Amino acid sequence: MSVMGWNLIMERVSSTSRGEILTQYNAYANVGGLIATLGAGLFVGSSLQLIKVPFILSGIIFLFAIPIIRKSDVDYEDPRRKFHLPEGMSSFLLLTTIFTFFWSFAWPLFPLAQIYIFHMDYTNIAIIAVISGLSSLAFRRFVARLVTKRRTTAMFLGRALLTVFPLSYALAPNVYYIYASEIVAGLTNMIGTSAYLSYLYDNSSKEDMKVALGFYALLQGIGALSGSVLSSFILNQLSYLGLISSLKLLLITSALLRFLTSFWYLKLKERS
Repeated sequence: MSVMGWNLIMERVSSTSRGEILTQYNAYANVGGLIATLGAGLFVGSSLQLIKVPFILSGIIFLFAIPIIRKSDVDYEDPRRKFHLPEGMSSFLLLTTIFTFFWSFAWPLFPLAQIYIFHMDYTNIAIIAVISGLSSLAFRRFVARLVTKRRTTAMFLGRALLTVFPLSYALAPNVYYIYASEIVAGLTNMIGTSAYLSYLYDNSSKEDMKVALGFYALLQGIGALSGSVLSSFILNQLSYLGLISSLKLLLITSALLRFLTSFWYLKLKERS
């Protein structure tokens, strides 16, 4: 659903300023996330009983946001109109599905690595979140310029640099290397919420945009679910190697697949 929310913003932004505007929105989101992370960390401390409170508060905030979203102005679409995918969009959507599959392959592994390899606690997780948020703010202007001037390069970097995270969890000797790797998260986060959506928007007609966004979100979801389930299944099958060795093997596999697939973004064509 967040993809359709971005569509409300994109409809009101010119093609020459999308990189700047989208990264600006993401910067505001990161500031809010930093405040929420620090506030929740200070409130919860080491108490397991208090963890539920931030979750309840976030749910209440979401409920209060619904009336604001309902007031957003949207264009009326004729229900009798036949929708179709924009020409040339199939390759982008296929690449999105494949990369998300390899991307999500590592997602169930990260929490296990945090606990069983690095023995992280609440403080470590909070530090990771803060570094990622501050890094996003630091890279905002650079990403805005890169997305505007060299979008396919930005899309490649946004995917290729995601290799850093599974590699760091697999090879890092201590948690401080994990902290250092999170600096890259600022770049990948900013590109992730600007380059791919702006490519989708600029290479689709206004009439077919919602269909393209719908397929984009659907295929991302399918790729994410499939990759996460498969890695969990394989991890169970590799129990004879031991948990630590199995985690490191699968993390390195995910990193390699992410890196190789990211080069396909350089071959995407822009609509003239």
